[in-house]
Amino acid sequence: MRSLTDKRILLTGGTGTLGTAAALQFCRLGAELILPVRNPRKAEQLRRTLLAKFPGARLSFPALDLADEATVLSLADSLLAQGKPLDGIVHNAGVFTRSGRTAPGGTEIHMQVNCLSPLWLTVRLLPLLRMSDSPFVLTVTSLSAFWRRASVPGKSPTGLYAASKRALLERICDLAAGIPEIDFVYAHPGVCATGLFLADPGQSAYPPAFLRLALPLMKRIFPSPEKAARSILHAAVYAADGQLAEPRGLLHIWGKPALTPLDERL
Repeated sequence: MRSLTDKRILLTGGTGTLGTAAALQFCRLGAELILPVRNPRKAEQLRRTLLAKFPGARLSFPALDLADEATVLSLADSLLAQGKPLDGIVHNAGVFTRSGRTAPGGTEIHMQVNCLSPLWLTVRLLPLLRMSDSPFVLTVTSLSAFWRRASVPGKSPTGLYAASKRALLERICDLAAGIPEIDFVYAHPGVCATGLFLADPGQSAYPPAFLRLALPLMKRIFPSPEKAARSILHAAVYAADGQLAEPRGLLHIWGKPALTPLDERL
């Protein structure tokens, strides 16, 4: 069991529904949270949400846009300059958007946000993780990363998203193989209706009319973000190096989280 009390943890994607649910649980367990954000308005909403339930929570909201390599490097440099140990990184942020979009540097947007930027951030922050007595890197992935053809992106948003999530798992595993002093753990929350499906106006992977019908149905059928976030917390607290926390129920969508070796699922 890994204690999170007074641990300094960087959690990306905290302003999303799943990220907020996870952040609340990290606060409940006494962690100090670094919550990088792209949207200042959403950051303020998140700050109010967390402090309303945990008035003494220790929070910071540095700027970060995972689509922009410059902000990734800037955040890493800022944290390195502070020189404080970092006990954990939780890669929760992600993008699922229409095909054909690229990041400012020209890379396909799913691959940049869901794979390359988290990988670069991890590598740059290794010196701070090594200063901790129990460091971990938690990669929140997707069921789609375990599809048989996930490594073949195709042109559809679903294929691009699955390929990017699979690519991050494979690259993080390669990185972990050479760093035995850090626990690399993983989680997938099953399926739930989150803001991931609601991209910026005009950028959604699905037509608005379809989402108006599908999202209410998903919310009735699939677990809530609060229940889905249990896998993230389970991995943070209980997973050993190389283990994946995922729902144990039907199709790994419903049920309480359980641990399994990631390489068996890959």
